[in-house]
Amino acid sequence: MAVLGESTAAGVGATTHEEGLAGCLARALAVRTARPVSWQVAARSGVNTRTTLAELVPLLEPADVVVVALGVNELLELNQPSRFGRELRALTAGVRERIPGVPILMAGMPPVGRFPALPQPLRAVMGLRARALDRVIQEVAADICGVTHVAVDVPVELAGFFARDGFHPSATGYATWAEGLADALPGLLTRAPAST
Repeated sequence: MAVLGESTAAGVGATTHEEGLAGCLARALAVRTARPVSWQVAARSGVNTRTTLAELVPLLEPADVVVVALGVNELLELNQPSRFGRELRALTAGVRERIPGVPILMAGMPPVGRFPALPQPLRAVMGLRARALDRVIQEVAADICGVTHVAVDVPVELAGFFARDGFHPSATGYATWAEGLADALPGLLTRAPAST
């Protein structure tokens, strides 16, 4: 499994990758498949979709599934939904060029409108924009065979969900998020040919 994207893909807010999204997803997938899961991370805090395609996709090694966590930096940069859609399509093509035929899981946008670190009215405005970008992710996934959008209504109000910054998940937050994402992974793996 490969995890590709921005700060959450990089595990910001957790102490190690084992406690971040990749490690938590790997454990959750191993439970669901009763098989060991190896994983890799190609991620960096602050990247957007264009930077991910140019700098991180070339780092991907063969994988049986790629999990993409992008969009929050697009939100912060005020990227337009139409441009974000074009860039996501280009990213998908780049991933498929690097790993032909690989299924791709695109994580839905987090519920930014409920993030305690953001004051009102900024929180409400960012929440609306995040939902608009999430619709773009859904549309791209619906249009491309083998790409799946997974929205997870993570309980951000749960005590301990966030790291100290109030913006990134903690180890508890990543574990909770990963459980929701992992439910879709076994189905993707059974529909796709294994990478070599």
